[in-house]
Amino acid sequence: MDLIDDVDIVSRSEMKKEAVRRMESLGMLSDTIDKFKNGKLQMSENGILFDLPDDILKEVKQHEDQFDEVVYHVIHSFSNIGETYECIFVSRYMDDWKWETDLMKKNIVYAYVINKTMPNCSEAGSIGIINSHGALVRTA
Repeated sequence: MDLIDDVDIVSRSEMKKEAVRRMESLGMLSDTIDKFKNGKLQMSENGILFDLPDDILKEVKQHEDQFDEVVYHVIHSFSNIGETYECIFVSRYMDDWKWETDLMKKNIVYAYVINKTMPNCSEAGSIGIINSHGALVRTA
């Protein structure tokens, strides 16, 4: 039996429902959640919410298509490794949802980080976050 046969892969519709549940759990603003439900992705920058710029939205969509994930929020940050966009997503593998949710309880989410300054440093991994008045801020 192929290993992939043991994995529960879910539809985009199910991933979007899970994304809404996570956004609610993270205490995000209802307006941001409503926009996501209607196909509009927002980003947090310094605790303030903005619509996602078209060039970043294009990169997010490419990532979603390539890895069959649903990005539900983006955090725009600046650090010692440059300007980054942290794309917080729901995995297509339902088996991952429990540990992803457990991490959220510790203010950690799994994200794909687009590094605009050094594109070769773009990667997926866990990041620390906090809620700031309904927006998200990266802490680590």
